[in-house]
Amino acid sequence: MNPDLLDDVLVKEKLKSGELLMVINTKDRTSTWSDLRLIADAKDSDTPLVGWAVCRYCCAAFRTHSKVNDKGKRKNHGLTSCNKHLEQCSSRKKEIVEMAKQSSSSDSASSNSQPSVSQFLTNKKKISPSWLTLSSRVYPYGYNFAVG
Repeated sequence: MNPDLLDDVLVKEKLKSGELLMVINTKDRTSTWSDLRLIADAKDSDTPLVGWAVCRYCCAAFRTHSKVNDKGKRKNHGLTSCNKHLEQCSSRKKEIVEMAKQSSSSDSASSNSQPSVSQFLTNKKKISPSWLTLSSRVYPYGYNFAVG
C-alpha cells in the first residue's frame, strides 16, 4: 500500500474496516508515542507505513512526513498537530478520567485497611510478652541493618 495515496479520512476508514492496523512505535518511547500509534497494512503488520500517525483513542490520522518529492525524499512535519489534537481529544480525556477513578478507588481500599494494621502493631497491650521480648532482641539488629 502506498502511503502517499492516503488521506486522513481514508486512513480512519481503513482502520475501522481492518485493512490497516495500529502499531506501537518501538523506536521512540517518549510520552507522546504512548498516546499515538503508527499504522501498518494488515497483510504486513511488521512494516509501518511511512508518514502517518494516529491517535490511539479516536483513530484521528495525522501526516508526520510529506509525500515523496521528485528526489525521493520526504520532509518531516513533526508531531505538532498530533500534540494539539491529544490536548483536545475527548476520547482520551474520558479514558484518563476513568483510569483516575479506578486508581483512586483502589487507593481508598488500601488506605482503609492500613490503619487497622498500624493500630495493631502500635498497641503493645495486645501483643504477648514473648513477642515483645523477641522484638526487643531483634529490633536493634534490624535498625542497624536499615541504617548501616
